[in-house]
Amino acid sequence: MKILIVYPHGLGDCIMATPALRQLHAEGHTISLAMSRRFKSSNIFDACPYISKQIWTSDMWLDHGGPGKGVDAIQRELQSFGYVETHDKVVFVRHPKRQHKVISTALQCDVSLTTHHTEVFISDKAKQLAEKYLPSKPFMFVHHDGSGDPKKNVPLSQVNVDMRDDLDRCVVGRDFPSVGFDINSQFYIMSKATKVCVIESAFFCAAVALQKKIDLAYFKNGRRGFHRVRDLNDTRPARMVYL
Repeated sequence: MKILIVYPHGLGDCIMATPALRQLHAEGHTISLAMSRRFKSSNIFDACPYISKQIWTSDMWLDHGGPGKGVDAIQRELQSFGYVETHDKVVFVRHPKRQHKVISTALQCDVSLTTHHTEVFISDKAKQLAEKYLPSKPFMFVHHDGSGDPKKNVPLSQVNVDMRDDLDRCVVGRDFPSVGFDINSQFYIMSKATKVCVIESAFFCAAVALQKKIDLAYFKNGRRGFHRVRDLNDTRPARMVYL
């Protein structure tokens, strides 16, 4: 079956969709994934073997102010370009607030998961790019800005206060680009770090997917913010700060 999955959510949410995508692929379906075009430069799914086609749409939040108008607008957009007619099934994934995003995505895609393990897809090209920025000494990876939600951004000075140690910092946006830079290369750099500090974002979800220990994490909306992105095995950062 040819299935179009419409997924107008953030990059961290996309990582949490990977168990459902993997299961659909295992069942023999051909998957097209529609995402916000503002994430096109991230290349987050370019090396994903479960997706046959990526489709780029307007942004449900930035362009349409949220799901109230955004759902209908994106559906009309996909219809106008003929994507609906060329698929046997269309699934517009939404996220109920009280349900983990891994589970809600699987339920809406009508699959039973054999595992909840999430994935990121780091190509050889992304690794080669990352090698140019890898520090030669043990380092702490810090993702303190670059979030789509300014309220989640954390000043580097606060990171330095909250995480006192002698490690050099490798900082997104300072030591390597945060924009126009393959996000999978950034994930690779994070995977090589001695310690990891992240905000509630794609980088938290990527660390969970990589089974990388998180030493410090900042969460908007307190424990509810953590609950929305946590690993289903409930792996927790060594320390959490609620914003």
